[in-house]
Amino acid sequence: MLGTEKALGLTERPPRDGPGHRCHAHVPEAADEGPPGRDDVRVGSVRGWQADDLGPAPDDDRDPVAGVQVDGHRDRDEPERDSPGRPHHKSSRGMPHPLRMRPTRPRTRLDEGVTRVASMNRTTPPRPLDVEALFPELAAHRGTTTRLHPRPGRPGVSESSVGGPMLWPADEPWPVCTEVHGRGRGRRLEDVRRRREVLAAAYAREPYEGLTEEELRLVEELEREHLVPGASENDPLPMIGLAQLYARDVPDLPAGPGGADLLQVFWCPFDAHRPTGYSTLLHLRWRRAAEVADVLTSPPRPEVVGYEGYVPEPCALHPEQVVTYPFAGLLPEDLCARIDAWEEALEEEAEEQEDEADPVAYQYDLSIPPGWRAGGYASWHKTDPYPMDCPTCATPMTLLLTVDTSEWDGGTGSWTPLEDQGLHPHPAAVPTGVVVGNHGELNVFTCPADPGHPPRWSVQ
Repeated sequence: MLGTEKALGLTERPPRDGPGHRCHAHVPEAADEGPPGRDDVRVGSVRGWQADDLGPAPDDDRDPVAGVQVDGHRDRDEPERDSPGRPHHKSSRGMPHPLRMRPTRPRTRLDEGVTRVASMNRTTPPRPLDVEALFPELAAHRGTTTRLHPRPGRPGVSESSVGGPMLWPADEPWPVCTEVHGRGRGRRLEDVRRRREVLAAAYAREPYEGLTEEELRLVEELEREHLVPGASENDPLPMIGLAQLYARDVPDLPAGPGGADLLQVFWCPFDAHRPTGYSTLLHLRWRRAAEVADVLTSPPRPEVVGYEGYVPEPCALHPEQVVTYPFAGLLPEDLCARIDAWEEALEEEAEEQEDEADPVAYQYDLSIPPGWRAGGYASWHKTDPYPMDCPTCATPMTLLLTVDTSEWDGGTGSWTPLEDQGLHPHPAAVPTGVVVGNHGELNVFTCPADPGHPPRWSVQ
């Protein structure tokens, strides 16, 4: 059982060191590992690339919208898997920078820093202070990002969602994984979801006293792996629909190719792909929603999954556009140094006053919000920033989508929506059930010169 917020890592703050802490972050050249084998690229598809891969993409002359199918791999860091009681999310990633993790405390709200969009029912609190008043140069770097605020619901095919039904043509093949890897042993989707229900019900009891003996036996049974008789390592494996985003709902969703207004994201439910042998296989599809007539009502599903973190819970989205600023290591060196000195002064003052609450920090409270979002700036708190250029045309890429394990945690509690304040971080902060890598986030990048070019991504 997940236990307390401390066990989840939702109230912890990492030390002030590590790769993301340096103002003048080293930006290494991305290693060129070359393209994957052509036998791995389905006819009519283009391959996305992990952040370390700059090899050329296979040629593709399909329609720039209806035929855009994008596959690829995440970065090379192996995800750590163990019990749900492990240190949770950002505190367990080897987080380097105090600009990303701090416990919740009351704030003095001085600067809104937030714009509203229609039909929004999640509201980001005003930022603790006006960061541009302290550092006027940040105005030139101000941007916006759309927090998606996924929450449990019953979305339909005509709605933006995480884990909801896809607007998928009945006469179009569902995305499948054809890479060679084991797929005949794992957990059943219905068991994954039933286990979550049992744990959530137990955690909601006040006072929380853990699972009953009956619940423990049930959870043990639901965690059992099953064999798929006759499964081979190259059978077409149905991918899981992760998210679909309509441009009308998400102000900061980068434009799709050829007038596409719907982005659909899929992934394979096994950590087993090239180039590392444990990478994720991601598939993106852009389409024009109005062109879908007959919708597939019963899409195929994998019989088993390799890890429960690939199974999203159905969530409706409540998009909210907020102001954002770049990761500190990507700011001009003198500006980053001044921000760092300001933070150190605040920390010294807190120590002198024996204030146990952590002071306001740029990365935690003032720049990049946590959670699922579209557009804006990527966080590089795990790796240091490195070049993220289009593998086809070398254009610097922009952030398309962030898939996050949690919506907030102990370090980013100031971003907790007003409507969610006072709720237990678990399960309120982890509505999707998705776990990225070692409880991290997946940043997917797109080419602004041609959105039909293969994407790249990085796990942080």
